[in-house]
Amino acid sequence: DLDTGEVTGGIYTWYDGKSQKTSFSGRVTKYADSFMGGSHDFKVGVQYNSGLGEYTFGPNDYIYTYGSTPAYGYTQLPFTQGGRMKAIGIYADDTYQLGRATLNLGLRYDDSKAYFAEQDLLDASGNPTGQKSPAVDEVFRWRVLSPRLGVTFKMTDSGSSLLKAHYGRYYRGIVTGEFDNTTPSITPRYTFAGTYNSAGVPQDLELFSDTSQLTVDPDLKNPYTDQYILAWEQQAGPDIGFSVNYVHKRSERQTAFPDVGGTYRLVPFTSPAGVNISEVYQLTSGAASRLFQLRNDDRMFSRYNGVAFEVKKRMSNRWQANVGLTLSKS
Repeated sequence: DLDTGEVTGGIYTWYDGKSQKTSFSGRVTKYADSFMGGSHDFKVGVQYNSGLGEYTFGPNDYIYTYGSTPAYGYTQLPFTQGGRMKAIGIYADDTYQLGRATLNLGLRYDDSKAYFAEQDLLDASGNPTGQKSPAVDEVFRWRVLSPRLGVTFKMTDSGSSLLKAHYGRYYRGIVTGEFDNTTPSITPRYTFAGTYNSAGVPQDLELFSDTSQLTVDPDLKNPYTDQYILAWEQQAGPDIGFSVNYVHKRSERQTAFPDVGGTYRLVPFTSPAGVNISEVYQLTSGAASRLFQLRNDDRMFSRYNGVAFEVKKRMSNRWQANVGLTLSKS
């Protein structure tokens, strides 16, 4: 109620659904104690996973009123919604020991895709009508290579002082909840007068939103993070050691749903007290021009720097201890 601010009546919406994941992994290892001047621990593996999140939603009508007078409302028929994904990854890894140095070399290939299965179209009671939305075999697909390189170097023959360094590129997996709002089976949402005719049908319907103004860039690229680690470990006695680890992460090609269809201009804006905003973007091309597209956006990124200090006292004389401090900025 717009006069009192009170909310009454039933729930906004109900839903029922499922999330599911199937995975498999296998690996073959081979140890060679003398090859190319050092020892090697080879690993070759494969990982497969598929998943889905599919739901049935039943939005109830809700109406804004001034006292007993309806102002307007929203109505939407029940609908099904859900995305699916499949991914397979193949990797090779070698731990190569050469003198005081131990190298870890790795390369991974991932092929993953997002898609829609057929979805039931529903009637006003949420029951299947027998009709289905079309399947979409490929909403987008990612094929990427991920290199990784690490080195551990013994500063002394005894190994009491170690220097470690690592670089790796890590690609994000597909998240079905990121694109499932474009499922073809989602019903349009309407505003209406907040009143009904004698048959219970909402009056004065006007389209508010539908999936025609939502899309996914078919050239959507896989977001990734580059991670750098530099560490020093020192044995300070027979029972005590300490370490310092520095971590830097750079995440790029993150995603957003910007409006790629509408035209905007900056206009002056008088902000409320305590809010420092002098200009806003005003849509000048009309609501029908808007097209929100899931895409990579240069404005979406992250940076992380962290330093971790740790002191460990191993179990001896009936006690052990582990004390750490991590400083982070992101």
